[in-house]
This record gives sequence, structure tokens and C-alpha cells, in this order.
Amino acid sequence: MKTYAGALVTDLDGTLADKSKIISSDVKAELEHLGSKGVLRVVATGRSLHGFRKIISSDFPIDYVAFSSGAGIFDWRKQKLEKHAHLEEEAVKGVVQRLLEHNLDFMVHAPIPDNHYFYYRHGGAPNTDFHQRVAIYQEYVKPWPDQQKYGAASQLLVVEPPTENSCYTSLSRLLSPLTVIRATSPLDFASRWIEIFPEGVSKASAAAWIVTRHNISVSRVMAVGNDYNDFDLLTWAAVPYLVGDGAEVLKKELPNVKLNCAKDFLSALRAVPDFFKDPRPK
Repeated sequence: MKTYAGALVTDLDGTLADKSKIISSDVKAELEHLGSKGVLRVVATGRSLHGFRKIISSDFPIDYVAFSSGAGIFDWRKQKLEKHAHLEEEAVKGVVQRLLEHNLDFMVHAPIPDNHYFYYRHGGAPNTDFHQRVAIYQEYVKPWPDQQKYGAASQLLVVEPPTENSCYTSLSRLLSPLTVIRATSPLDFASRWIEIFPEGVSKASAAAWIVTRHNISVSRVMAVGNDYNDFDLLTWAAVPYLVGDGAEVLKKELPNVKLNCAKDFLSALRAVPDFFKDPRPK
């Protein structure tokens, strides 16, 4: 198996790509350069594999994508699904009942690799971001039927308007030990998305599986992110960077990131120019 000088794990939206979903030629060139230096390149994103492919071409210079916040791991070079997780039918039923009790707006996603298909349920109150997401995926979605036959799911997603108090903390407690992740909507950059996954799913756990597979020590891992769903990744990596327009509260919640805040993705890499210096024997 190929040996690596280290690993770079980066978020996609708002980090590798800007808010217009554009990845600059300079960023692409830097990823190509890192690959030539023996750095394993991993994108850890909340997007599904289907959503990832919308803006990333098959020849993009990365090695892996941990998609759906780590629920799936895909070898980008081989174009092969390596690992995925899902919620069993009874777990899905239990979560849905909790969400209905709280009259929340939610979506239930099909198992990987078809998790861009989902059912949606709207509670009735105004929720522009929720409806925008339904419209974007209109060819893949159906409304939640009154008599739903439950099945397995990759995840459930709750969308909260920014004007409401968040139910993130209470849901995390009610749904334990399932993984509950908060994120800022990549659509309006204000609404809150609360994602519910099987126990143990996270960007950090997916990244750990990948680097372990390639015998890379966590001491040789740099991570770059910008939002709440990067929290576990940034606390896990040896060298974490939060990009300059990242969530301000994370600078307080992540002591090890306070001094490692970068203007953008490229400035994060350039802050430690010798980190990926190849330690392997010549």
C-alpha cells in the first residue's frame, strides 16, 4: 500500500468552495501539489454523494470523500463506495414520532447511495429554507404520507427557521445515543439544519477510518472547516483551522482552534508550510 506524508481533511461548502459553490483554480492547483507531495486529500462534507457530484468532477484532485457528514465513505480515485451506515426501521420510527410530537419540519432520507431521495413533512409554520430545499430536489422527493410504511434511512434532517429557538439540545438528549449534528443552512446561510444519524457517524470518525486504513497517524492530519458540523473534525485533528468567516461561537467552543483561525482555505495551508514536509525515508 502507498505510504503518505500526512492527510488533509477539509470541509466543502464555505471552506473549499465559496458561498457560490465555486472552487478556485488556485485551490485546485494546491490540491494537485499536495497530492504530488504524498498528502492524502479528503473532503468531509454534509452533502450526499449525489449533491457532491453536482459541483465536483470525477477528475478532481482528491483521494476520498466522506459524504453525508461521514455516513458514507467513497474512494474518489477508484470511484468506489467503501463504507456506509444507516438507521434501522425501528430507529427511524422512533425518531419520526419524536419529531411529530414537536411539530418539526423534517425530511427522511433513503439509505446510501440513494440518499438524495427523501420524504418531507412540513408542520405548517413559515419556513422558507425548508421549502427551498424541497424545490431543489423536487424530482427526488415526496410528501410524508399519513400512513407511512417505515423503512431504513440514512438520516433525518430537521430544518429550523433562524427566528425560532433551536431544539438541537433537547433533540440531542431525547435521541441519544444517535448522533445529532447541527449545521448552518448552505442555502440561506441563516437557518439551522439538525441532522440525525446512526450512533458513531461523524466527519471525524470517517476521517479516522480513512487515515487508519492508510497507516497515517492523527499527528500528521490537518483539518479545515467553517461550521458547527466541523466541530468534531476540528477537535480530532492535530492541526485544526477554522476559516475566517466561520461560525464565531466555534472560536469560543474550540480552544485549540482559537490560535488557528485562517482567512480562507489557502491561508490555512500556508500557515504551516512545513507541516506536510515528507518525513518518509528517501
